[in-house]
Amino acid sequence: MVAPVIARVAAFEQAPPERADEAVAGVAAVADAALAEVPGMVGYLMLVDREAGLALGISVWEDEAAIEAGEAAFARATGLGPEIGGQRVSLRRYEVAVARGVGRHTR
Repeated sequence: MVAPVIARVAAFEQAPPERADEAVAGVAAVADAALAEVPGMVGYLMLVDREAGLALGISVWEDEAAIEAGEAAFARATGLGPEIGGQRVSLRRYEVAVARGVGRHTR
């Protein structure tokens, strides 16, 4: 059996809609650095509801050990929330059961 790929999902809320672009740019910079520096991280998605001030940060990892090794990189991203008026409200890990075609639409 192949070891499952793991997704780390952080939910953020209460970010002012007028600062959404700033949040996206900040998280993109942290994610880009993590992809370059952290072994075992295979991808990152940020989902945003600008009107509601909500966001999900989804990082994808080879395994649990890789997530543990990469937590420091995401501590920097969590620090962005208070800077722009938002806060992380949850953090969970999930097994990636199905992943199809996500890479075709990267920004």
